[in-house]
This record gives sequence, structure tokens and C-alpha cells, in this order.
Amino acid sequence: MTSPINKSVQDIELSCCHLKVAARRYILNESLPLKPTEKQLRVLCVHGWLDNCESFTPLMEQWNLASEVVCIDLPGHGLSQHKANSSAYHFADWMFDVQQIVTAVGWDDFILVGHSLGAMICACYAATFPEKVKACICIEGLMPLQTQASEAVTHLKHTISQRESLLQRSSRHLTKEQAVQLRLTQGELAKKHAELLCSRMLKQAGDKYRWAFDPMLYSVSPLRFTHELASQFALSISQPLLLSTD
Repeated sequence: MTSPINKSVQDIELSCCHLKVAARRYILNESLPLKPTEKQLRVLCVHGWLDNCESFTPLMEQWNLASEVVCIDLPGHGLSQHKANSSAYHFADWMFDVQQIVTAVGWDDFILVGHSLGAMICACYAATFPEKVKACICIEGLMPLQTQASEAVTHLKHTISQRESLLQRSSRHLTKEQAVQLRLTQGELAKKHAELLCSRMLKQAGDKYRWAFDPMLYSVSPLRFTHELASQFALSISQPLLLSTD
């Protein structure tokens, strides 16, 4: 890819089921000529767990197609609002959030790009709404996390106990450098990219900072799909699908 010929960037706020969702809208290469049968691409980018829309900033710097791209902060992440009353974040609810977001943007057809958790969300959404999604790009993810049916009761008990513990958890205060170093321990990442993510992951707290994301995101989804159910979503994707493990 080469750098965009021209680029317009705007930080926006969308309404998603009584929550304010922060996002960044890019208008890229608007001056590129299109064929009579072509139209500007519309692309929704969905980041991974505890990350934010800055995950896609390096990609946007290399994007060379005429496109409108919206990169979101999922609810509870980045600059988006948290759910009320320490509510849990269920995996299936992310698809509803995406539905609300594309409705707020006003799109009826688009391409999905997702990373990690975002890739799982995009894949399940593409399978559920094939009439809306023209293509799906999944980076380091596809099927949702799974559990054996025989482990469902034990898993539910664990998540309830986990949520109770999270309610008692106090906010951690740290410096920007400490935050960057912690982010570097979570997967392979260049320091400049960890700094980019942390620029949208921190809130000022006196002379230090605290994480901006909702601590309830540490709670795993109380009900996970079995392998049979998860596989059905992957098998139901009828659109062009690109998988990347890098």
C-alpha cells in the first residue's frame, strides 16, 4: 500500500443504545476517479479487547482506496462510555452494538475489518447480516471463544465470582511509561504502536493516570458458544472473507 492521496480525519461521537460511542471517520482518496459501476467503499473497523480505534491508525496511513472508513471505540473501550451499573459485556451484545453503530452512521452496506475480538465480532455479524456486509477481513481471529457444554455450569459460576471480585477492585494509578510497558507485555507490538494505543487508553488522575477502559471488561462472557455453535457462524459467512494471522 501507498500513502493516501488526500485524507480528511474527524473524531465523531455516535449514539449506541443510550451509550455514546467514540469513533474516528476517515475520508480517503476522495479525488481518485471511479468507474461508472464503482462507488466509494464504506468500511467499519472494529478493534480488539481493551484496545481502541488507534489500532487502525497505521493502516489508515497506508490506505490507497477511495473510501469512507469509520474506526470505533467499542463500548467500555477508549473514549466510549461504559455500560451502567457495572454491567457485563456479553459477546452476543457486541453484534447489537455494531448494528446500532452502522444505523447511526447511516450505512446499509459496508465492509468489515476486525482485529482479535473485533475479528470475532465482525465474522459473527457478517454471518448474521449477509445483506449488509459486502466483505469481511479478520485479523488474528474468527470464531468466538468456546467452551464444552459439560463445562457451562462451572464456567457460569466462575464468571459470577469474577464479577463480584471486579466490583471490589480499585483503580490502578500509573505513569504513561508504565502503561506503555504493560501494553507491550500483551502480544507482539512495537513501542510506538503501544504508545499510540495508550494515548486513548488513559485518563488523568492527579499527577498520574488510570486506565480509561471499563474494568468489567476483564470479566469473561458468562455464556460461551460450544464448538458446534461457533463453527456454524464461520460456515455461514457467504461473503468474501480474508483471514490474516499476522
